[in-house]
Amino acid sequence: MIRDQRERERIQQELDMNFLVEAGAGSGKTTSMVQRMLSLIKNKKATVDKIAAITFTNKAAAEMRDRIR
Repeated sequence: MIRDQRERERIQQELDMNFLVEAGAGSGKTTSMVQRMLSLIKNKKATVDKIAAITFTNKAAAEMRDRIR
């Protein structure tokens, strides 16, 4: 089991609160954020035009955009 599995599950499942995700490169931040956005959409908690995701690299932003598409 991944050491921070509980936190990863919270990011994806606790949809009625905001999260700040801070972790090192290659830790799965983008994957967790994409899974959360998809959960928000699937559970009708938000639509794509109402979701804001902030990242600090163009690479991560492009990866999130492509995964959501």
